[in-house]
Amino acid sequence: SSEADCVLACGPFMKELIAVLDGKKQQLQWAPTSTELVAALVAAIRSGDVVMIKGSLGTNMAPLVAAVRGLADKG
Repeated sequence: SSEADCVLACGPFMKELIAVLDGKKQQLQWAPTSTELVAALVAAIRSGDVVMIKGSLGTNMAPLVAAVRGLADKG
């Protein structure tokens, strides 16, 4: 499918994105910070999934990237 099945977003501006997407078929979750999304991200990923992490240095996406890399290392 070319549509996202899951959207996890953080930060004050992304709360508005989640509100706009509400009611669509995607799994949606918002948190104030990226570190608060790590557990949800890890729980959502399945073998064969394509994951895109988008953010600026100011939004601190590093914890999410580390979590995905940790899953990849486990095989």
